[in-house]
Amino acid sequence: MLQAIWQGQPLHVVADTGFGQGLNFLHTWRNWRDDPARCDRLHCAAITPQAPSSTALLASASAHPGLVELAVELASHWPEPAPPGFHVLPLDGGRVTLTLCVGELLPVLRSWRFLADTVWLTNGSGTPDVLRAVARLSHQQTRVACDAAPDGLPDALQDAGFTITSTTGHAPLTARYAPRWPAPEAPPRAPGHATVLGAGLAGAALCRALGRRGWALTLLDQGSGPAQGASGLPVGLLAPHQTAKPTAMSQLTDIGARGMKRELARLLPDSQAWQAGLMRMDGTQPPEWLPDAVQVTPAALVQAWLEEARSTGQLTTAWHSPVTSLQRQPQHWALTDGVGRTTHEASMVVLASAWGSQALLAPWGGDALALSPVRGQLSLGLASDLMERPEHAINGAGVFVPRCHWQGQGHWAVGATYERGQSTVEVRAANHQANLAALQGWLPALADQLRPAFQTGRVTGWAQIRCATGDRLPIAGALPDVAALQTHRPVHQQPRLGGLHALTGLGSRGLTLSLLCAEVLAARLAHEPLPVPAELADALDPARFALRQRRRTG
Repeated sequence: MLQAIWQGQPLHVVADTGFGQGLNFLHTWRNWRDDPARCDRLHCAAITPQAPSSTALLASASAHPGLVELAVELASHWPEPAPPGFHVLPLDGGRVTLTLCVGELLPVLRSWRFLADTVWLTNGSGTPDVLRAVARLSHQQTRVACDAAPDGLPDALQDAGFTITSTTGHAPLTARYAPRWPAPEAPPRAPGHATVLGAGLAGAALCRALGRRGWALTLLDQGSGPAQGASGLPVGLLAPHQTAKPTAMSQLTDIGARGMKRELARLLPDSQAWQAGLMRMDGTQPPEWLPDAVQVTPAALVQAWLEEARSTGQLTTAWHSPVTSLQRQPQHWALTDGVGRTTHEASMVVLASAWGSQALLAPWGGDALALSPVRGQLSLGLASDLMERPEHAINGAGVFVPRCHWQGQGHWAVGATYERGQSTVEVRAANHQANLAALQGWLPALADQLRPAFQTGRVTGWAQIRCATGDRLPIAGALPDVAALQTHRPVHQQPRLGGLHALTGLGSRGLTLSLLCAEVLAARLAHEPLPVPAELADALDPARFALRQRRRTG
C-alpha cells in the first residue's frame, strides 16, 4: 500500500499507533529502501507506552533476515534509557527519521500536530476516541492500514470519516479518509527556499536542519564569517534546567541537552571542541557531578553545521551583508541595506540574528515579542596563571572553566556577567572585578589563586550581547499578524505574516536549545512531525506574547 502512495514524492509521513518491537517500522524502512521509485525522505512518528531495549529490537528482528542490518543501525541510535517524551532518531544518512513517542496512546495522539500520509492502526487502537484523533491527523489522501480487523472496526472507521478500500492484501483492512465534511488538503511536502539572517548558533542550526531536508538556503551575515556575535563565546556550557516540578524550560532543556550531546558526538567526534561533564558547586549543597552537561567551543559547532549544510550543495553564504529593514511586497520580502538599497528578495525569511532581530521586527509587531538585550562579559587568563587546576568546569554562582582554547593559546575562564538592558560590547574593568567577586563567593581558593592576574592586568575579556524574551523561553516560528489576532483561537491557529519567521531569544541557553528550536521550526516549515509535544511547541510560538496581551486588554 505504501509504495503506491509515496512513489515520486519528496516526503512521506507515517503515523504508527503501536511501535511494539519495531517490526512494522523496520518492514516499512526495508520496503522504502527496496523501492526504486521511493520518496526522497521517510518520516515515521510512532507511539509506545514503554520503549523496548535495543537488545529486544535486535532479537525481534533476528527472525527476519532482511531486517537485521536495519535493526543494527536502529539499535546504534537507540536512546537507553528512553524516558517518556519524544525521541528523534535520524537514520539512513538522514533520509529516514523515526520520532519515537514514549507515552500513553491517546494523550500522545492528541499532542501530535501534523498531517500524516499513512496511519498504521495496531490491534486494540481502533476505539472511537483513537479514530477521532487519527481523523484529526488526516488529509484528503491519507490512507489507514490496520493489522487486525475486529468486528465493528469498519463501522467505527466509517463513522470517523474513512471509506473502506480493502480487506485483503498486506493489511487485513485499509481505508481512505473521505469524510462527508470538508477535509484539509495534503500539505506541500516539496523542499523550499529560505533566506536566513544570522550565522550564529541559531542560524547555523537551522541551515543544518533545513539542509538535510533538501531546502535551498541563503545565509546572510553582516560579519566577515560565522559566529562573530554572541556565538563567538570562547567557551560555553550546556546543561538541563533543573526545577522541583517540570516546566516548559526544564522540559525543553532536558530534550535539548540530550539531543545536543548526541549531535556533538556525531559531528565532532574526538574533538577538543567539547568535553562532557561538569561539577556543580554552589556552596550550599554538596558538590554534584553532572555527566550529561557539556563544555563546548560554540564557534566550532557553528562551523561544523555550516560545513554539513554546504556539503548538500544547497547553501549560499553572503558575508558583509547587513540588512537594516524588511519591506513587504505582494509575493516576497525585500531586504534592504543601510542606504535603502534592496540587496535580496526572498519569499521566506528567518531572522536568527539574536538582538539584531529586534530592529528588523519592530515594524512588523516585533515589540510584542518582548525581546531585550543581555550583556555578558567573560574574564579570561592564561593557563600558566593557574597552578592548581580542576579537572572539569565548575558551575555555581557563575561558571569556572579551567581549560579552553582562545586566540591560539590555552586559557582559563570565569563569568559571565548577566546585565539585562545593556547593549554595548566594550570590555569593562568593573565586570572583571564582578566576576572575581562572584568567584570569591563560591570558589574562594580559586579566587585567591587568580587574584594576582586580575590585579596586574593579565586578565583579558570577551563581551557580547545575548537576546532574551520576557518569559525567558526562545522564539521559533512564524511571526503573527498582530492586527488580525483572534483571542478565541489557540496560539497555533493565529494568523501569520506570510513568509516571515524568527529563531531568536535563546538568552544564555543557545548551546542547549539552538538545535532543538531549529528542528521545531524546520519541522513546521516542512510540514512534518514536531520533535516535541504540541504544548512545548506552543511555548516557543512567537504569537504567544501578543495573544496574552490582547487577552488581558480585551
